Amino acid sequence: MNPSGEQFYSGGLDSIISVWNIPNSDVDPYDAYDSNVLCKVLEGHTDAVWQLAISGQKLLSCSSDGSVRLW
Repeated sequence: MNPSGEQFYSGGLDSIISVWNIPNSDVDPYDAYDSNVLCKVLEGHTDAVWQLAISGQKLLSCSSDGSVRLW
């Protein structure tokens, strides 16, 4: 989660890091999917993303492709 608590990050087996907007608490979970929830996709790894860490405005990721990336 970013420092402001407005976004969180996920990494997966598909080598992609997704940046998600966190909806406010008055959103009805049964409403239609809001396409604005997925904010951004970070691509750069070529294999599964295993770990993410955030410090301030920087995101660090490591992957089973042997790379570490600073976003």
